[in-house]
Amino acid sequence: GGLLMGNMYTMRPDLWGAIHCAVPLLDMKRYHTLLAGASWMAEYGDPDTDDWEFLQKFSPYH
Repeated sequence: GGLLMGNMYTMRPDLWGAIHCAVPLLDMKRYHTLLAGASWMAEYGDPDTDDWEFLQKFSPYH
């Protein structure tokens, strides 16, 4: 939910006065360095390869 909320807030800030992201995944360039991040690489892709071109399209931080 945090990744979705981060994207909605950065893509359409005009729709929101505020959002609540308790534990968001927002940095898709470095997510794989988090404790559980390596296990998400099969789902999201490897940001250190050509997958980054795709990942940066929905990385709220970038």
